[in-house]
Amino acid sequence: MHGAKPEVFWRVNVEGTKTVIAAAVANGVSKLVFTSTAGVTFSGHEDMIDIDERLPYITEETAHDTYNHTKALAEKSVLEANGKRGLRTVAIRPAGIFG
Repeated sequence: MHGAKPEVFWRVNVEGTKTVIAAAVANGVSKLVFTSTAGVTFSGHEDMIDIDERLPYITEETAHDTYNHTKALAEKSVLEANGKRGLRTVAIRPAGIFG
């Protein structure tokens, strides 16, 4: 998706993730694993050594790019859905997937 327009990232990452959550809840899915990215906390200005989920999300102002910002918003949606209507959620943050 490198080089896609910002609206593509928004539709796929934010709106698409909300659609997946809604479909999971509507169909009685009990567990949802979201593949996020380490970029949800990376603004491009600091080394990312020994960090964990307590590091705050990037914002639109601090995001390195639109992709990572929209992935942060999507991850928030997934984690906010945890425990609601029988759905358990988790997000993993790999640092680069190719293929």
